[in-house]
This record gives sequence, structure tokens and C-alpha cells, in this order.
Amino acid sequence: ALDERPDEAERWDALADVLDRRDRRDGARGGAAAAHAFDAASPALAERSRDARVPGAAAAAMDPEVVRALSPGLRAPTFALFRQLADALDKAVPFDARSLQARKAGRDHPARLQARSLAPAFGFNAAQVLLAAGTRWAPVSASPPTILLGDAFANLPEGPRAFLLTRALATLGLRLEAPLRTPTPALALALAGLVRQADPGFAPKGMDEAQLEDAGRRLWKAVPRRQREGLGPLAIEVAAAADFDPGVLAERIHTLADRLALLVLGDLGGALDALLALAGLPHGTGAKRAAGLPDAPAARALLAFALDDLHLDARRKTGAERL
Repeated sequence: ALDERPDEAERWDALADVLDRRDRRDGARGGAAAAHAFDAASPALAERSRDARVPGAAAAAMDPEVVRALSPGLRAPTFALFRQLADALDKAVPFDARSLQARKAGRDHPARLQARSLAPAFGFNAAQVLLAAGTRWAPVSASPPTILLGDAFANLPEGPRAFLLTRALATLGLRLEAPLRTPTPALALALAGLVRQADPGFAPKGMDEAQLEDAGRRLWKAVPRRQREGLGPLAIEVAAAADFDPGVLAERIHTLADRLALLVLGDLGGALDALLALAGLPHGTGAKRAAGLPDAPAARALLAFALDDLHLDARRKTGAERL
């Protein structure tokens, strides 16, 4: 597998040849960019791509058909439920910025300027960045668009910082932020409480009855009346699905956000550096990226996705392969 020895130029040359024979010239270009990410680009590959980037799809990446194609196990009712509940969850299960001593990034802070330039691709006029100590990252809210970045991430180079901001903006654009910013037990309680409001007989194991009733009432109260119609049955449908698990949900949204951010930006080197930084691993050079891959499942998964037909098809649909 390429992620086991990504520093071997011969493997990337062979991959490019295979993709060429399959009439996947954009894929071969992407393979050349991946080789650059590990400082393993041969002279022939260097002619296909000068660095670890290919042109990104920008706003076209958020096409609903593209999003559905890239979604790993996220079903349409799940998207619909969280879009309908997003503002209510902001109120019922709010993000606690005070406990993190989060502060607004200054007007001229590089992260804020970068977020503002990226925001229009996701339907936002601007985006606010909150800074906190350490290595924190979260899409906070879409009302207004707000992203939390730990100082360690806010001070990353432009490429990996753009990836972290873009994956957050993609999540906010889809209104899937709550599962990523909310502790799993609190989210599970809120969703179960909502189902309880629609189905009084619903009694999930391991949940306190009083807490369940309270969480459900708070969330239901936060939903505007005009949005309540059909919400109960939708919540029941999502919760009853065999593959629905609030813990797994966050992992799937992370995966989707990573894929969309790569598609939007086309910067594999920056993406790998960002995911390695999130894992607390060295990054920034080809050797460090190669050394960190075995301990960074998300980075390995995104590298595989970058070279997969799923990604190449999305680039074709969005027109990125022609750029």
C-alpha cells in the first residue's frame, strides 16, 4: 500500500502510469501531488504537478449530489434532522466558550482573515474565529458562522490552517456542527429526549428518566413552532435506524468534512499536515508526514481517498479536473 512506503518514488510513478492507462489524467496529476507531499516526486511526476496541490473545486464541492456521494454512512434523514435542529441545539445544548476562556481573534489575525476569504464558498458572508489555549478545534455555530481554533492550530502555516478552517466551514454549511462540538453523552440524551417527546413510550436503556424528560423538553422548547411539524417522526426514524449511533456519527462527519475540505482546496500536503497536527504528530516535511502516517488513521484515510475513484469522480463532476 502506498501509505506504508510513501517516500518511494517508484510507487508513485507506477500509480501515475496505471491512472494514465485508465484515462484518469487528473488522477495521475493527483498522484504526482501526493508524491510531492512525501518529497518523492520523480522528474516525470514533477512535470505533472509542481507541488503537493491540485486545483480545488471551491464552492462546487458543496453540490448536494457531491456531498451525498462523499458521505460515509450518513443518510438523508440524518442530514435533514440536524439541519432542522441546528439552531435549537445551539440553545438547548450550547457551546461553553467561557469555560475554555475562548476569545475572539483580532481583526487582522491571519486565521480570521483566512476564514473570511473561505466563507463565501459555503454560503456565508464572513466567519468568526474563537481562539483558545492548546489544541482545540470545533465548528461552533452557523448563526453566526463561528469556528474554535486552539492557539497551536491558529498559528499553523497557511495550508494546514486553511484545511482546518475549511473542514469547519463545510460542517457548518451542512449544519452538522452539533455532533462535533457536543460531548456524545449530552447529544445522545438530547436526541433521545426529543424522541421521547414524540413517543412517550420510548425508554432507552441506561438513561435517567428525569434527565431524559428535561433534555427533551428543553430541546423541543427551543425549536420554533413553525419547524416542529414532522420533527418528531423524523427524529424517531433517525434514532430507529440500525446504523445510527451518536458516537459513530461524529466520526462519520469528520470523515465527510475531511473529504470536502480536500475537494474544496486540492491541497493534500496541507491536509495531511493538519490531520497530523490534530493527532499531535510531527508534520511539515515529506519525511515527517511519512513517519506520522502509521499513527494517524484520519490522515491515512484521506490519502487513500485522494487517490480513489470516489474523489476523482467528484472532481470530474465539479469541474475541478479541468482546471
